[in-house]
Amino acid sequence: MRKKAFLILAVVMIVAITSVALIACGEETTTTANPVHKISAVAGENYEIKNLASSAQVGDPVYFDVEVTNSFFYSVESVWANDIVCVDEGFGYKFTMPDEDVVITVILAPVGEYNDPDDKLDWGSTLVDTIPYGLTGQFDLPLSMEISSANWITSIQATIESSDQTVIPSDAIEFIPKKASTSNAIEGGKLSIDLSKVNPGKTYIYVYLKSGNTSTVFGTLIKEFTVSDNSEVEVEMMDVVLNVKNNSGYDSEYIFINLTDQNYIPGSDYSDRQTVYVKDAVDSKITFSYAVGHTYLITVGFASEYNDLGQAQDLVNLSLLEWTGSNVGGAVNQIKNYSNRSAYLLTLTTAGIEATLDIRK
Repeated sequence: MRKKAFLILAVVMIVAITSVALIACGEETTTTANPVHKISAVAGENYEIKNLASSAQVGDPVYFDVEVTNSFFYSVESVWANDIVCVDEGFGYKFTMPDEDVVITVILAPVGEYNDPDDKLDWGSTLVDTIPYGLTGQFDLPLSMEISSANWITSIQATIESSDQTVIPSDAIEFIPKKASTSNAIEGGKLSIDLSKVNPGKTYIYVYLKSGNTSTVFGTLIKEFTVSDNSEVEVEMMDVVLNVKNNSGYDSEYIFINLTDQNYIPGSDYSDRQTVYVKDAVDSKITFSYAVGHTYLITVGFASEYNDLGQAQDLVNLSLLEWTGSNVGGAVNQIKNYSNRSAYLLTLTTAGIEATLDIRK
């Protein structure tokens, strides 16, 4: 009996020892932690990576944020964790940690030029995209704004940004409103660039305009501009025939006409001021080179003598009769008095037009 009891006890002990060994082996397999790997990111311009852990276990979800710091001109195209595309969860990006170290890479896409035809905002007809370098003064970028007379707009909120601050800093660009002559209502406006702050290169300009006192949103524009060193800005020109009639009583030999471009662009390949003489008219006609889309200030004078500097002596200011040419399809062709009887505005939008200058006392 003792031998049997001893054998049974021995078997029980062997089974117990084997079971403990098997349990211990199983616990070692199931409780060992997954490997931990490092996480880093590629630094780049125009974005920041935030809330990114420095490491994670294999198989764990990893969340982080990507903030575009120059969102006027760039958007996120894709985000990668090694060769894994990170998923945009709406509140951040996510990937599952692989069994290796991870480097986060962000690829941005440039927004490029933008001009929605449904907006109430557009570039003006005299816009040029080359800005001169080495000059002082202001360079204007004309805007076309649809402003209803029913909307009494007295202020404009403007957001203006430049994509390359070394070419044109944002603080060098200002929105200048155009107010009505008889009230504070705004009729339009333009962008004005301080030429003393620009440098050669290319940059995109972003502009967003909305009313400051109504719900009107004009829209958004993005366009690339070039600041060019030692180059002339090309402006489209057209020939205009001035039909000169001298009804002043003064000798045509000494009558001159000054035409000054009111929309002149600094650095342009033409002069902003032209002088023509009635004596040079052929069959009462003088050909004048007109910058397309611009308006000219006209003054007319009589002087029979000039000093050594070429300045007129005993100057007599002469007048013009107001004139309107054939205006078809919204064209404007006219000579209109400007502020006093010795200055006039010439506005022509029809190529090949003949404008009548009827000179009076």
